[in-house]
Amino acid sequence: MAKPGMRVALLSPQAIFCYYIVLSFAAIVVFRLISPGSPAPLDIYTASWALSQGILSCISLFPALAMTGLIIPFGFFSQAAFLDRLFRPVLCACTAALIYSALFLLALPLAEGWEADMRYQGDIYQESWGKVQDFAAQEEWDKASRFLAVCEKIWPENPALDSLRIQISVETDRSWRREGEAPPASTGETPAEAGPPVEAGPLDAAQALRLSEAAFAEERYYDAHWLATLAGRLARSGSMEAQESVLAASRAWNEISSPTPASREVESGRIFRMKQAAYEAMVAGDWIRAYYRFLELADLTPKDPEAVQFRDYCQEQVAGIAFFADELEMALGDILSGAIFSLPTGDYGRIVLRFGALTAGTDLAYGLDMEALLFDAAGGLRSRVEAPSVKIVDRNLDTGPQVCILLRTLDRAGETLLGEPVWTGQAPMDSALIMLDLAYEDFLLGADTRRGVANMSLAELFAAHRSLGRYGFLPQTFQAEICRRIAEPAFLLPLLILCLVAGWRLRPEKQPKLPAFFMPVLLPIVGSGFIQLYRALIKLAGVSLSLYLDPGSTVLCIALGAAALFILSLILLAVQK
Repeated sequence: MAKPGMRVALLSPQAIFCYYIVLSFAAIVVFRLISPGSPAPLDIYTASWALSQGILSCISLFPALAMTGLIIPFGFFSQAAFLDRLFRPVLCACTAALIYSALFLLALPLAEGWEADMRYQGDIYQESWGKVQDFAAQEEWDKASRFLAVCEKIWPENPALDSLRIQISVETDRSWRREGEAPPASTGETPAEAGPPVEAGPLDAAQALRLSEAAFAEERYYDAHWLATLAGRLARSGSMEAQESVLAASRAWNEISSPTPASREVESGRIFRMKQAAYEAMVAGDWIRAYYRFLELADLTPKDPEAVQFRDYCQEQVAGIAFFADELEMALGDILSGAIFSLPTGDYGRIVLRFGALTAGTDLAYGLDMEALLFDAAGGLRSRVEAPSVKIVDRNLDTGPQVCILLRTLDRAGETLLGEPVWTGQAPMDSALIMLDLAYEDFLLGADTRRGVANMSLAELFAAHRSLGRYGFLPQTFQAEICRRIAEPAFLLPLLILCLVAGWRLRPEKQPKLPAFFMPVLLPIVGSGFIQLYRALIKLAGVSLSLYLDPGSTVLCIALGAAALFILSLILLAVQK
């Protein structure tokens, strides 16, 4: 049998408050698991979506539930000594305010981000699935395979993908056989005998010349010519090294173009001409053509270290002007749909970017169905470009950090342009990329704003207020959200203490009747409406302060207002005695 003191503790106002909050949360989560309120973006997210809706509902309704939990004890139990000890009810209100602060500042952004991730994953899946069906109907199997891989990343167990996966695989293999080729093999591994990259060592012209002479002595004439050419670039104009590099390059090139190669470079005429053409393309800076030629040579002559070395070197250079389609399949992360940016350009103009889908990572991003409008300084439309897929990378130049958008998509395994930009109007000299004068971190912040400022953390909001104003964003938007984040939990504590005052003033004088037992259900409804009004006033006050004050002054005003209201509420509670 429970002791009287323990029974009193189990039925104390603080205990009743805890019981009510826990039972209410459990009821809300169960209700949302049964009725989420909106359908899940994908069937695979059914349970996760319902759980996220339950968590969001609990956080949203917590202030109303806390107000009800503080008022309920006044309606059912004798409160003769309740205000004789003010510490306990105020402590209960403070605890509720601290819990809501943690939920509002920490848990709510995570829950909203979880919900947004599922929604955006669903959007990109539906868009990719539509493209798979469209490309399959047009018998463009390579493109269909690319978008099918995106669908498989999101929902690999979907049985609807099986039939198309088989069909695309069969048709792709059939097209290879029709062209008389074998399916492309992976070229990601470098044979052990390939040795180090040819440009790994030289630090100056003299060292490059020594390495060139050593390569010539070993009858590695392509390496010898490349190193001699590199020495000429490193040497001072008119120096002895510059003259020697010209002679060494000429001597190596004579051996390369000789119709009777040396014993260690005996090759068929076709292989010889391919290697010579690939090397000429590399020396001329035509990195894409050189990469594909050396890729083919590496497949035909896997034991030729020069072909493998130059293939890898050209692939590194290609990464600066284009990207490979298989990178899109491996880059699925945080996805945004319908992302739009308006950014300044270096000539005082502006560029407006729209992405059908954007996958943003910490150091690079990928976009699908990009459209860009370029405006001049007077606001006139200068040009327009569309690209089916793009890669966005960070470039740190001498003039400062920049973001580079690569518009050309290549097939890593074969010489195929899978995506090429289409320009309308005045195209730049290098039509395969767009340079933006902003740091990649600012680009990521701009991408985060597309999810809505409510899903950004406080640190991101402060950084966006500090940085994004010069890129066309309104700093007041982020400042108003900062005010809302700080003010809503700060002003909740005085409101909860005022609820204690109201509960004491409106307590029943006699034993409560049957309608009083419906108060735990009815009071949250009334409190929810009051909280909605409270949030609207907080938001309006935050916008107003953001228009006239800087962030520091705004936070100071909120702190002073919350402290004054807290002291006033304590005075009102004390005089009830």
